[in-house]
Amino acid sequence: MKPIYIPVYLFSGFMGYCEIKIINHYKLGISPKITKATIIGKKIHQDLEEADKLIPRETATEQQLKNPYVDLDFPREETKIVIDRSPFIYIGRIDKCIRLDGNVVIIDDKVSKSGKVFERPFMDKILQLSCYCEGFLNGYSNLLVFNKIFFKVVQRDIDGNVISEYEEEYNEKLRNLLIGKFQRFEDIYNQKIQPEHCNNANKCRACSYFHGCKWRLE
Repeated sequence: MKPIYIPVYLFSGFMGYCEIKIINHYKLGISPKITKATIIGKKIHQDLEEADKLIPRETATEQQLKNPYVDLDFPREETKIVIDRSPFIYIGRIDKCIRLDGNVVIIDDKVSKSGKVFERPFMDKILQLSCYCEGFLNGYSNLLVFNKIFFKVVQRDIDGNVISEYEEEYNEKLRNLLIGKFQRFEDIYNQKIQPEHCNNANKCRACSYFHGCKWRLE
């Protein structure tokens, strides 16, 4: 069967925001609206990547990779992940990855237009970072020695300034949640089960699929 490639950011947005998006995107071919926040976020990510290129680095030796207590700083946007659940292949690229004090930390930058700080990121971001952690474990555990793996969400304002940071260990509970969401996504995609609507008018109005979605709440 031909592989079905699913970008991690789409999967997490569908399963952590509203499952109707799966139908809109894959079955009805509705294109999401490009928002001002998306444009600002892309620009900030590009600026961070350019600044990261100026950091002097040397290629890590095999001995350094195998010693968990050698801190490592990987180039921004160069760590790619793949989660193979054939025919579904989930793919993504991590914003930033470091090894610090024996642990790997997967870092993701989130731009907040409102500047409001939340105690814990929303489910879509938790799923996205869980995907990155799972993909990192699958792809890099044989190359790099580390004790635990964490993810960190760095929330920035529209000028790129850090306004909050949230860190959490990727554990078995999150992995089980992720696997369950993978299965549900695949069943909805294959039309074995019906998607659930978010049933939230505010989320509908904020959704990038709002103007093309026939299930939207006003």
